[in-house]
Amino acid sequence: MKQFNCDREPIAIEAARSGTWDEGLRGHVSNCRNCADAVAAYSFLRQLELPDCRCPELPAAGQMWWKMQVRARREAIERAARPISLLQTTMLVLAAISFAGVCLWQRGSFGKGLDSLVAGWHLNPAPLQEFVMNVWSSWSYFLIAGAGAVAILVTLAV
Repeated sequence: MKQFNCDREPIAIEAARSGTWDEGLRGHVSNCRNCADAVAAYSFLRQLELPDCRCPELPAAGQMWWKMQVRARREAIERAARPISLLQTTMLVLAAISFAGVCLWQRGSFGKGLDSLVAGWHLNPAPLQEFVMNVWSSWSYFLIAGAGAVAILVTLAV
C-alpha cells in the first residue's frame, strides 16, 4: 500500500485550529482525502477536550480508600454478627414454642384456677390463694424453669 502525504496538511490543520479558511484551501480539503482525514481527526479530538464533556468528577483517592475501609469493616461486623442473630432468633422461636406447649399441657389446670379466680375475685381472696398454691405445689419446678428460660431468652433476644 502506497502512503501519500500532502504538503498542505499542516496548513489545513492550522486553518481548522484557527477557524480561518480561504476558498482555495477549503476546495483542496474537499478534494484531498489525506487533508480531509486530518481535519476530521483534529475536529474530533478538539471536541473531546472541550469542557462540555459531561464526565463525572472523580473523588480523591484518599477519600475512596477511607470509604472502602469503612465498608469492609461494616461488612466484617455484619458477617460476624450473622450467626449470633440467627441463634437469637432460633432461641426466641423455641421459647415461644415451649411456652405454647406448657400452656397447652396445663390448660385444664390454668382454666380451673382462672375460673375460680374470676368467680370469687371481688368477694373472697381465697380463690387466688388456692390457685397459686395449686400451681405452686403441682408444677412449681416446671413453671419456674419455663418462666426463667423465657425471661432469659427474651432478654437475649432483645
